Amino acid sequence: MMGTTMSRRQALGTAGAAAAGLVGGVAFPAHALRLEQAPAPLAERYRAACTAEAAFHARLRRDLAAALAAQGVPADPAALDRLVSGMACPRCGCPLG
Repeated sequence: MMGTTMSRRQALGTAGAAAAGLVGGVAFPAHALRLEQAPAPLAERYRAACTAEAAFHARLRRDLAAALAAQGVPADPAALDRLVSGMACPRCGCPLG
């Protein structure tokens, strides 16, 4: 048996609060994050920035591939290329693939 006991009033209060929290969470979904299509001028600015970074991306791909190959992860060149392609640029966040 546990060392502390809970009165009926405390148990009902706790159960009621939990039920109210569940109903509130289901009835009112959060709208804190919403995905929207970027306006055309903004999307074009991002594409232009990524194009300007093309030389940096190529160098970063080569450096990552060399560092991973030096550690032997993975040994297959095609698998290594797939692995590096799944990574993102630390500057702009664009995929390196």
